[in-house]
Amino acid sequence: MTPGLRLRTAREGRGLTLERVARATRVNTRVLEAIEQDDVRAIPPRPYGRGIVRAYAAEVGLDSDAAVAEFFAQFAPVPEPVRPAPPAAPRPVRFRPAIDRRWATVMIVVIIAVAAATVVIAVGRRVLERRSEPPAVATTGVSAPTPAATVGTAAPSATPAPPPSSGVIVVLEATRPAWVAASVDGRRALYRTLKAGEREQLKGTDAVRVRVGDAGAVRWQVNGRPPQAMGRSGEVRTAIVTPSTAGSTN
Repeated sequence: MTPGLRLRTAREGRGLTLERVARATRVNTRVLEAIEQDDVRAIPPRPYGRGIVRAYAAEVGLDSDAAVAEFFAQFAPVPEPVRPAPPAAPRPVRFRPAIDRRWATVMIVVIIAVAAATVVIAVGRRVLERRSEPPAVATTGVSAPTPAATVGTAAPSATPAPPPSSGVIVVLEATRPAWVAASVDGRRALYRTLKAGEREQLKGTDAVRVRVGDAGAVRWQVNGRPPQAMGRSGEVRTAIVTPSTAGSTN
């Protein structure tokens, strides 16, 4: 019997419906169904996901710690990214001067190669992040024809349009408890559960990335635009806002 099926059996044995467990734990029924089907893809990341399984197990009368350990043990942990190893320090050698110079040359070449590989990896990662961002919609304005100027009268010059504002400001407000993870310009800025009525403001130069566990429970405001819900109730959503896409975010 799988961990999810064990939770479902315990729930049905107590005569509880998913809706009743959802009200007691404040967890969406879709997430509870995913737990019973051992589908970790629909469960928010840890530690929020562990808290959901723990609350479900306690509600149906099972050992919370054992249920959490058994449920997540069936999924392989996410491997850590492979990073280039730092160059090993050269061991002292007692050779002739000609051999010492040769070793020094080899070490210089190795250090240069490692530095170049590090730069290539960093640039490649930056390119992938740029590609993952939604493309900005370019708007081409059509200029009106300029009327012919009369003799002796200079035509008025067109006033240049003000440059677009730079940066991104995102204000989040929870209407009920909701898990939120956010990063600003590639650095983590928020990773916790917002309480009902709690507000958070995120300011970035290049991009603001927001991921929510319940899009219907979070209202957001981008660069002063009218606030609106991030999505439907129970929907897990990820949004990336840049200066070029802030005006068309919905």
